Amino acid sequence: MARWVEKLLDINAIARDQKTLKSALAELADRFDCSGYAFVNLQPGQAYGISNYHPEWQARYRDKGFQLLDPVMTQARRLMRAFSWSGDALRSSLSAKERGFFSDASDYDIRSGVSIPIAAPNGAISMLTFASSKPKLVMERDINAIAAASAVGSCPMEWCSSVDHRAFRPRPGMGQLAAGKLIS
Repeated sequence: MARWVEKLLDINAIARDQKTLKSALAELADRFDCSGYAFVNLQPGQAYGISNYHPEWQARYRDKGFQLLDPVMTQARRLMRAFSWSGDALRSSLSAKERGFFSDASDYDIRSGVSIPIAAPNGAISMLTFASSKPKLVMERDINAIAAASAVGSCPMEWCSSVDHRAFRPRPGMGQLAAGKLIS
C-alpha cells in the first residue's frame, strides 16, 4: 500500500489538469492490477467525480439508485479511514439487495478494492476507490491511513466534473449529503 500512496502523491505533484489526473489515475489502477478508479467528492446538495468505470455501470449505478445501497460508501462513511473491501468476503453480512449490488458490480469487473475516504469541511466527503476484478485484493501491508488521506485530500476537486444534484436522493440519515454519480 505504501507504493500506492507514493504514486498518489506523485500524481498530485505532476498533474496539472483533469486530463492528466484521469490518465495518471488510470495508469496507477492498471499498474496495481485494478480494473478502474472512482474519485468522488460529495458535498451537501451536490457531487463531483471522475472515474474510468464502464459508462454502462455508471449509468446503472445512478439509475438504480445504488448510491443509497452501496456497501462500500456505507463503510467509508462509518470508518472514515482507508480500507480494503471485497463483495465476496462481505457476502454473509450483506442484505439480499446488497448482495445483488455486488453481483451487478461484478459484471463490470468490480469485485474488490481499496477505498480512501476523508472528511472535508461542511459535511463533505472525498473518496478515492481503486476497484479490482479479483475476488479479494491482497495488500502488501496495512494501509497507512494518514498518508492515504493526505494523498487523496490534496487532489484538486476543480478538475472533477460537476453533477446535477437534483438527480440524486440524499442517503437516509445523512441529512443534506447527496450521493453522486461518477463522470467518466
